[in-house]
Amino acid sequence: MTDSSGPAEKSSIEAAKDAVEQIGLPVMNILVVEDYQLNQEVISAMLAHMGHRIDIAEDGLEAVSAVLRFRYDMILMDVHMPKMDGNTAARRIRSLPRPEGDIPIIALTADASMEQQKQCLASGMNEYLTKPIVLPELLQAMARCLAQAKSPDQSRDRRSASAELKRDFGPGIGAIAAPLSDPAVDPKVVVKFAGMVGWDTVTQLLATLEKDFSEHRKIITRAAEMGEFEVLRQQIQALNGVLSQFGATKVQETAHVLETLCKADFGDTALDLIPKFLVLCADAIAELRQIVVAEAPASKHGATGPA
Repeated sequence: MTDSSGPAEKSSIEAAKDAVEQIGLPVMNILVVEDYQLNQEVISAMLAHMGHRIDIAEDGLEAVSAVLRFRYDMILMDVHMPKMDGNTAARRIRSLPRPEGDIPIIALTADASMEQQKQCLASGMNEYLTKPIVLPELLQAMARCLAQAKSPDQSRDRRSASAELKRDFGPGIGAIAAPLSDPAVDPKVVVKFAGMVGWDTVTQLLATLEKDFSEHRKIITRAAEMGEFEVLRQQIQALNGVLSQFGATKVQETAHVLETLCKADFGDTALDLIPKFLVLCADAIAELRQIVVAEAPASKHGATGPA
C-alpha cells in the first residue's frame, strides 16, 4: 500500500490488524487448495498481507501430495475441484498418521447449503466458510481450528461456537458482503478489499478477470447449448467466487439460483437464466473497472486498463 491510501482503506487495514491482534493468530504455513487462479490470488493476497506463508495446490490430489512433502499449519480447501474434490482430499488427509492427519482444514465453497456443510464436516474438515471470503471471519475460523487442536477433547458444537464468536466480535462481521439492491458491484466492498490487499493487487486481479471472462463466457455458452450442467455449475461457481468478493450481489444471487436449479434437474429453467447471468457478470466487471479507475491511486495518475 502507498501513503496515498484513503481513510476507508486505512480503516480496513487497521480492522484486519485489530482482528489478528484480538484473535492472537501466529504466523503460519498455509496450503490453499483452489483450482481457479483468481481465487488463489485473492485468498493468497489476503493471507500474505497478514504475514502468512502460502503454498497453492490446484486440486485434491496435489493437496494430499503437498501435505506428504511439507508440514503445514493450516489448509484452506475448496470443495468443488477436478481430479479430486475437497471432501475426498480431506478424508485422505485424515487417514494419514499424525501430525499430517491432524492438520486443521477449513472448507471454502460458494455452496451455502446445509447439505454441503454437513458433508464437509463429515469428511473431517474443522470449519466451513462460504465465498466470498470475509477476512475477519476467516481469521476467526483459523483461530477456532488452532484452539481445537490445542484442546481436542472439547465437544462444543462448532456451529454454536461460530455463532458466539461472530456475536462477540461485533456486527461488523460479514458487512463486507452485505447485499445492495442497485449497483452491480458495491464500491465500499471494493475499497475495503483494496485496503486489505492493496490497489495494485486489485488492479492485477481485475486485469486477469477481464481476460478470463471472455473464455468463461464461451465455455458457459457452449455448455448451455450442449446441456452440460456440471460444466455450467463449475463455471458459474468460479465467476461467482471472484465477483462476489467485490460485492457483486446480483451475480451472487443469480448464481445461487442457477446452482439450485441445476441440482434440482430444472435444466430448462436454468438455461433461461444463463444470458442474464452473463450480462450481470459483464456489468459487474465494467463497474469494477470504473471503481478502480476512480479510486486506485495509480489510476489517478494516468494508469490505463489491461493490455
